[in-house]
Parts: sequence; structure tokens; C-alpha cells
Amino acid sequence: ALDLALEPPHPLGDLVRESHRADASMIRHIAAAVPPGADVLAYPAETLSAEPVAVEASRDFQILLRSMYDWVVADTGGWVPGGEHLVRHADAVVL
Repeated sequence: ALDLALEPPHPLGDLVRESHRADASMIRHIAAAVPPGADVLAYPAETLSAEPVAVEASRDFQILLRSMYDWVVADTGGWVPGGEHLVRHADAVVL
């Protein structure tokens, strides 16, 4: 959010904590829309660290996001708990 000057309508942490019931409408509600038509899931700019994501939640998010979008980019800012599942099942990884 800081790098893109975004003010997410709701923090990504809300979605992470409620991952057991996440669906497409929750993703759309929490995502910040940026031109030209991208949606960004982000923590507020003042957040200093991301919350760990359980492997089950990571898998569920990956399936859900792939069903909603043609392209999904996960910028973790480094190694985060739960991120190994996203990396293991990604089509491409850029370091």
C-alpha cells in the first residue's frame, strides 16, 4: 500500500484472519482497485509486518484467486510464513 499510495478499504489482515470463510465477494470487498483495472490486496501503509498465513489458508487463497483472475502476482516482500505453498504451486517465481 505504501509503494502504490493505496488506502485499502479494509486491511488484508481481516481476510487472513477470516480465511476459513473467504470467498470471491470478500476478496472484492477488501481489494483496492487501481487503474487500469487491477485489484490489490494490501495491508495499510502503516503496517510493519504481514501476518503469517496457514498452509491451508494459503492453498485456499491460491485456488480462489486463480478462479477470479487471469493473473495473480504475490509480492511477499521476502519470505513469509505460509509463502512456501504459494511458491511451490506458482507458475513462475521471480526473485
